[in-house]
Amino acid sequence: MTQNLRGATVGWLDAAMREDAATILFKGVERSEPVQGRAGWSHCYFPRVDVGPYSTQVRLTCVLSIPSTGQADVQIVEVNPGVMDLKTRTVEYQKNPRDILDASSAVELKWKPQSTGKGVTLMQRCVQQFRLKMPWWFPVPEVVVQAVLKPFVERAIVSSQRGVFQGIQERLAASPANAKP
Repeated sequence: MTQNLRGATVGWLDAAMREDAATILFKGVERSEPVQGRAGWSHCYFPRVDVGPYSTQVRLTCVLSIPSTGQADVQIVEVNPGVMDLKTRTVEYQKNPRDILDASSAVELKWKPQSTGKGVTLMQRCVQQFRLKMPWWFPVPEVVVQAVLKPFVERAIVSSQRGVFQGIQERLAASPANAKP
């Protein structure tokens, strides 16, 4: 996914990422919070999904890094589907989510000056591996479950990518006139 951002410079975006990359990059999720005791790690929560009598919420564990000018990376090291306890209204996450699915993802955001010199081009790339582990006794065939989940995962990725672009645009719009590029 690519988008042009008029009025920004590589230097401005580099500074914004150094200052508060998590707020910008996690704009596409419902909320995020730091993982206790792990610098650069965050839990990101997607909106709750209700399916019949069940309510679930996915929590990602992400590692954020700014390896060089013009780039920010997010490694998604864990995808944890939680189920809401209807009595306590709290979400209980899996102790070991890898028992039911293997999922790893990498999101790379790069920016470079536009050839016109009037902004930057933002390029966002997401690579995801997803393998669901269905128990032998599960009443629905694995292929059906994957067919249902795949569009949801794809929509979540696109929504998150749009959220990142929106977060950068909002940051640029909110910058004081003397701080803008």
